[in-house]
Amino acid sequence: VRVNSSLIQKTKNQLDIPNDSVVILFASTYQQKEYASFSNSDLMKKAIFNAANKMDGLKLIVKPHPLENVDEARNMLTSEKNIIFTDSNVDIRNLISACDVFIGLGTTATIDAMIAKKLIICPVFGDWIWSDWILESESTLVPRSEKEIEEIFINILRSSVEKIKVSFQPAQEKFINEMVYKPDGFSSKRISQLAHKLAKK
Repeated sequence: VRVNSSLIQKTKNQLDIPNDSVVILFASTYQQKEYASFSNSDLMKKAIFNAANKMDGLKLIVKPHPLENVDEARNMLTSEKNIIFTDSNVDIRNLISACDVFIGLGTTATIDAMIAKKLIICPVFGDWIWSDWILESESTLVPRSEKEIEEIFINILRSSVEKIKVSFQPAQEKFINEMVYKPDGFSSKRISQLAHKLAKK
């Protein structure tokens, strides 16, 4: 992920995002229905949407998963006041470059967000297991309810992203050094193994 100012501005213009808005990217997820009884991603999606629509000065970009039913996701909304859906096939790396904050539910795109030095929010409700590998790194904010997501958004708007993410930078750097930057030529293999491990859970 390369943070390029002209690309960032182009992306914001394409999505009609005001320059004074805090931009939060949500990398949405697809979950097989048979897992919903113990690990329901829809609860977290609704909480993120509800919290975002309560805020002023914030725009939530939703990048759908390629297998996700976007109409079902949109039906969770009570309003699209602060929410912008992108095409599911758009390059998420460009969106990561343009955002101030990244939200993921266990996606390996979280690694790209760490490399780009973004503040990362990783909601975990109930028995959601797909984010365990991220939680172990202690490199993200981890809200456990809609109220906690709201509180994080309010804190981001009242304070600054830069101030909040400072405390997570050492853990993020440690994680990406161990996962990505080892000079052994096996970074892609490690990420592939991680994705395979997540798929088997």
